[in-house]
Amino acid sequence: EVQNGLIITRPVKFDTLQYKVLHQLTLQGVFANEPIIKIYGSQDGITWCYLGAALRRRIGHMRGRPFKYFRFSIATKLAPTENITGLRVGYEVRTENRLR
Repeated sequence: EVQNGLIITRPVKFDTLQYKVLHQLTLQGVFANEPIIKIYGSQDGITWCYLGAALRRRIGHMRGRPFKYFRFSIATKLAPTENITGLRVGYEVRTENRLR
């Protein structure tokens, strides 16, 4: 029997509090139905900006504003033999353009 599922991650900061731009996103696991992946970004970890969604397991060549925090939600349908094992994210750290 296929079950609907929703996964929402905690705020993710990727090592440092510098600004980052996502480049690619890959959902890993064994599943037949294509998931809906939604991406949110935040500067402070409290207010969130919706960045976009995709109906496939791999998103490549993403460009946009840099953020400090990210959050992901995944909506999918899974059979008992299917699973989601991870989310692989590629990003680039943006340096701040200010003199010190």
